[in-house]
Amino acid sequence: MMNKKVTIFSIILIVIGIVGTIYFSISSVPYFTQTISNIEKSLDKEQVIYNKNISIENLDVNTKVSNIIIEKYEGHEVKVVKKGTSNYNIKEDGNKLSIVENENEYNYKISNNLEEFIENVINAFYYNNSQSLIIYVPNNINVNASTDYARLSIENNLLLDSVYYKTINGYISLPKGMKTLKNLDIKSNGHIYLSTEELIGIDNVNIESGGIEIYSAQNEIFVDDIEKFIPKTINITQNSNSSSNINIDTNIPIAKELNINAYNSSVYINIPSKNYNFSVDMKSISGINASNMLIDEHYRNDENLKELKGTLNKENLNNEEKYIINVKADNINLH
Repeated sequence: MMNKKVTIFSIILIVIGIVGTIYFSISSVPYFTQTISNIEKSLDKEQVIYNKNISIENLDVNTKVSNIIIEKYEGHEVKVVKKGTSNYNIKEDGNKLSIVENENEYNYKISNNLEEFIENVINAFYYNNSQSLIIYVPNNINVNASTDYARLSIENNLLLDSVYYKTINGYISLPKGMKTLKNLDIKSNGHIYLSTEELIGIDNVNIESGGIEIYSAQNEIFVDDIEKFIPKTINITQNSNSSSNINIDTNIPIAKELNINAYNSSVYINIPSKNYNFSVDMKSISGINASNMLIDEHYRNDENLKELKGTLNKENLNNEEKYIINVKADNINLH
């Protein structure tokens, strides 16, 4: 009996410290493997909770832990499917459909039985990681979504004018390739990751987050005259209480005008300055490292460089198309 209590206490400590370790450790035990399989099958079941032939232009979705997946539908209906145990309120209001996840925190049961205890742990783990809301729409829409810790995934080019996404620490995934979207607004306390493919065809992008990474994927979708379809403006503002880095590492300019305000952190910019005319206005508190840029000699050799204004590559000075970069940061690194 004492050994069992010690074991339970040890598991509690492990659960508090590293839930993931329990998950992988118990997966090799037949009983728990079967338990996991049963829970997975239960949570993977799809349930249609809404299916109507209506016309909407605006979709508002608010979830806590449920991932939001929006897909193009070949039919005429708007269909909403859920996976997992969460419940939702759905409301129609003219050309707008609103979906709100109900407050439904997982009930952590206390058990003196070791198997039941770990089964509860597994249930809790899957509850927080396996809730999904899949929304099928037949026509292009505006999206207004918010999550606590879940992901927003827009699978197809079904966007009308705007996407607004607010999250505590979730992620966003946009369709790759050509789009016709006027505004993308993202607010997050965490880190945001976007590829250049996801930004093609968007006019204006505003991001307020703890940190951000914009990158070129290895197998990018190439569009002829891609420079014509990059955003007109991208505004990046770092949260005042964050010190995460901002990283821009791309094979093409990401905007006609890029504005970064990140006074609390470092900004790393790796852009194709050999091929494009980048005009910069940069201000730094701690310093600017621009040793690899083909800028004026006195800039390149200045170890105490705090401000940088001008063309990054003098050889592209006469290029008709100019890309503007304005940065305010604690530290700036140009590559």
